[in-house]
Amino acid sequence: MCSTLLRLKDILVGRTLPFSDYAINLDATQKYYILEHVVAGRGKIMFDGEWYELSAGDTYVIDKNTVRHYYSDPDYPLEKTWVS
Repeated sequence: MCSTLLRLKDILVGRTLPFSDYAINLDATQKYYILEHVVAGRGKIMFDGEWYELSAGDTYVIDKNTVRHYYSDPDYPLEKTWVS
């Protein structure tokens, strides 16, 4: 399993554990905003067609109405905590 999950009513809290082929592709019809914090590793995230580098210590909010894609660096995979 790559993630742990705790559900508090309508709030989801989790941790994504690192693995080299981690990738997410989400359309703009998600139900929740997501707050993510990169604990370790590196990767990239795309918001509205623009790529951004991710690394340990980065924290960001993903709007539920935004198309986004992200993936880990295979040599230094992302480890993240998140709330949505």
